[in-house]
Amino acid sequence: MSGSCQRTDTDLPLAKRPSDQGEITLDRHIGEVTEYVRQILRAYRPLLSRILPADELEKLREALPIAAWVHDIGKANKGFQEALLKHKNWDFRHEVLSLAYLPLPDDNSSLYYALAAVLTHHKDLDDESLLRATGAQTPRIFLGAVRKLHQDVLSGAEPYQRWIREHLRRIGISWSLPELQKVGEFHRALIDLDLPPPYPRNRRSFLLTLSRGMLMASDHAVSFGLTGFQSKLELKADRLHPPMKFQRECGRTEGDLILEAPTGSGKTEAALRWIARNREGGGRVFYVLPTRASIHAMTDTLSDYLEPEAVGLVHARARSYLFTKHFEEIGEYEGAYSKAKEETELNRLVHKPLKVLTPYQIVKWFFGLKRFEIGFSELLGGLFVFDEIHAYDPHVTALILETLRVLKGMGGRFLIMSATIPDFLLNRIRTALGEEIGRITLDPKDKRERQLLLKPRHRIYLHDRALEDLIPQIEATAQSHRVLVVANRVEQAQEIYRHLRGDGVYLLHSRFAHEDRDRKEREIIGILRGKRAEPLKILIATQVVEVSLDVSFQAMFAEIAPVDDLLQRMGRVNRYGEMVEPAEVHIATKYDETKVKFLYARRYLDDALRTAPASGAELNAQEASAWLKEAYKEGWDAKDEERFHDASALFTRVLGGLRPLRKGMEEEFFDLFQIAEVLPSSSFSEYQERVQAEEYLRALGLLVPISIALWHRLNKDNLLELHADKVPIAQVGYSSELGLIPEPETKQFL
Repeated sequence: MSGSCQRTDTDLPLAKRPSDQGEITLDRHIGEVTEYVRQILRAYRPLLSRILPADELEKLREALPIAAWVHDIGKANKGFQEALLKHKNWDFRHEVLSLAYLPLPDDNSSLYYALAAVLTHHKDLDDESLLRATGAQTPRIFLGAVRKLHQDVLSGAEPYQRWIREHLRRIGISWSLPELQKVGEFHRALIDLDLPPPYPRNRRSFLLTLSRGMLMASDHAVSFGLTGFQSKLELKADRLHPPMKFQRECGRTEGDLILEAPTGSGKTEAALRWIARNREGGGRVFYVLPTRASIHAMTDTLSDYLEPEAVGLVHARARSYLFTKHFEEIGEYEGAYSKAKEETELNRLVHKPLKVLTPYQIVKWFFGLKRFEIGFSELLGGLFVFDEIHAYDPHVTALILETLRVLKGMGGRFLIMSATIPDFLLNRIRTALGEEIGRITLDPKDKRERQLLLKPRHRIYLHDRALEDLIPQIEATAQSHRVLVVANRVEQAQEIYRHLRGDGVYLLHSRFAHEDRDRKEREIIGILRGKRAEPLKILIATQVVEVSLDVSFQAMFAEIAPVDDLLQRMGRVNRYGEMVEPAEVHIATKYDETKVKFLYARRYLDDALRTAPASGAELNAQEASAWLKEAYKEGWDAKDEERFHDASALFTRVLGGLRPLRKGMEEEFFDLFQIAEVLPSSSFSEYQERVQAEEYLRALGLLVPISIALWHRLNKDNLLELHADKVPIAQVGYSSELGLIPEPETKQFL
C-alpha cells in the first residue's frame, strides 16, 4: 500500500506485510486463528471424545484457544513492525517474545500445553534460532550478550504495551512486564524432558503433539486466506446408482471392513456409502491409491459425487501435475503456475475434508517429517480407504500395515478394498486391525452379484512362445479389436513398439519425461472415453498400466507375470463386462530369465503357470480369485518375507524415536524411495531455455524418473554428469515417442 510506510507506533500492529489486498492487523489475524481453532475443536469433538479421556480433552479445549490468542503478540514490537514494512526478516523470534508476557505455567496444566505450542509454532524445539533467542542452551560466559539482546528487544515493545495489556485482559490474563529469562527457563525445561513418542499413547507427548499440530494447522490456514474450517462432506445422492447388495451392506457397516469385489463392480460407490455411515463430526477422509495416475482419475471421479472444493489431491508431484493441466488450458506460464501453486498449498492444508493420496503421504508423518504434529492432528480419528491394497510390494505393504496399526490406536477406521486378496495378506491385515474386522464379498445367490461373479470376462490362451513372437497375431487382432500389449520390461516394450509403430499405436512406460508421460496418459484416457477423435488401435505398455489407467480394451497380449499382476492387467480388458463374448487374453510363457529376474522371482512365475486355467478356458471373477489364492497359498518367498520384516522393524525403530516438538528421521523416509531423476542430454538446451525464462516447473517436466539400479548402471558406465545446478545429465538417447533409451549418446553440451 502506498501509505504503509507512514505508519506510526500508535497504529494497530500488523500481522503480515501490507499487500495489494490491504493491511492485516494482529487483531484480525489472531481473531481469525482463534476462531479457526474453535471450529476445529467443534468439528473434532465427537472424535476427541471417543479417543481422549475427559480430563485430557478438557485440557486441549482450554489450551488451544489460549495458544491461538497469544501466539503472535510478540509481533507487537517496533523491531518486528519496521522489518515488515522494509520487507526484511526480524532478527529475533517473535514467538519467544509472545511467551514473555505470560506467567510460567504449572507443569502439565492447560497453559503449559498452550505455551509449548506457541513457542514451537514456527520452529522445532532444538532449532538454532529459537535457542539463540531464549538463551536456553547458551554457555554461562555468553549470557551477558543474551541479556543485552533481550533488553533491546523489550524496549521495542514499549509503544505497544497498552495494546498487549488489553489483548491479554480479554482472556483473563493480567498484564505483567515481559520477562524473557523465564521463557529461557521454560524452553530449557521442555528440552530436558525425556518424553517418549506420542504413540503408543503417552499422555503428555500426545497432548503436546495435538496442541502444536492444531495451532500450526489453524495458523497456516488463516495465513493462506481461509476463514473457516471446512467440516461438511456432502454426498450428492442423485449421482449414486441403485445400490447392489454389497454396496448396501457397506453403507450399513460401522467400523473396519474388508471389501472384495470384481473390477468395475462399483467399489467406489460402496466406499462412499461406507464413508457416509462412519464419518463423525468433521473427521477427515483419506482415499489411498498406489499411483499418481490413479489418484488423478479418482480425484475427478470423487469430485462428481462430492463438491469439488471438498476433494484434495496430494502426492509428491502434485504441483507439477496441476501446472501442466492448467498450462494446457490457458497456455500462459505465470497464470498456470499461480493456480497450481495455490491449489497445491490448499490441498496440503488441514482444510479439505477428503484427500486422495499415496500411502507415503501418510507414512511420512510417522517418520517425523517437518511439522509432523500437523499430520498427526489431521489423521486423528480419520477414515482411511485403501483401494488396490494388493498392488504394493512387501516393503511398502509392511509400512502400510504398521501405519494401520498405529492409526487404529488413534481412532482411525478402515475400508480395505481389492478385487481379490490372497489369504496370507488377509491374515496380516487382520493382525494389524484386529480379528473382528468385517468382510464383504459378492453373494452368488443374489442375481446381479452372481452375474458379476460368474459371467466370463476373459478367455485365456497360453503360448509357449516369447511375447515378441506374437507380433503378427497382435497385428491381426488389432484389425478388429482395440488391443493392449503389456511387456514386463521397458526395453521390451520399446522394441515391440518399433515393430508395430504407426497410426493409432501408442507406447506408455515409466521412463518418459514427466510432461510426456502426463500428456500421453491424458491422450489415451481421452480417446478411450470418447473425448478425443484420434484412433487408438494398440497400446503397448509395461506394468504402469496395472493400476494407473481406468480404461477398457477388447483384447490383451502379455508376458507371463505373477498372478496378481496378470489379473490387474486383465482388469484393463473388458473392464466392465461390456463385451458380449469374453475378451481374448494371450499370455506368452517364454521369457528371458536373465532380464526378468530383476523384476520377478521365478517362483511367482512358475506358480502362475502351474495354477493357470487350461489354454482356451474362460475365466470369470470367481475363478480369477481362486487362481490368485491358489498361486499364493504359500505366501511370499523367503526374500520377500525378509523385506517385509525388515520394513516392519524399520517402522518400529523410527516410531520409537519420534518426539513431539522435534524433527524426526527425515533421511530414513527419503531413503525409502528407489527412484532417481535424470535429464537426457538431448533435452539440455530446452531445459536451459526454460530455466532462463524462469519457467522452472516446465524445466522439471523434462526430467525422467529411473530406478536406482539403472542410475548405478549409468553411473558405472560414466554416462552421468552433474550440471552446475545439481541436475544429473544422462548421456543416453531420448525421444518423446520412445522415452529414455539407456544407450550412450554423443555428448552435446560440453
